[in-house]
Amino acid sequence: MDETTNVKSTVFLIHTGRKWGEKNKFLYLNKKLKKALIQRFFQLFKLLNYLIKEASHWTNN
Repeated sequence: MDETTNVKSTVFLIHTGRKWGEKNKFLYLNKKLKKALIQRFFQLFKLLNYLIKEASHWTNN
């Protein structure tokens, strides 16, 4: 599963979670999804930073 389909399904889940937001189960799911999304974002950010540093090492030498 690639990133775009993953994000689309996550967005869909968040929207459905909001629709049935009065049920605690969905509110809990929503919180877990947001946490997972934030963690994924930071992982991607760290990876990008690392790749940029590596690339600059290669161009400098």
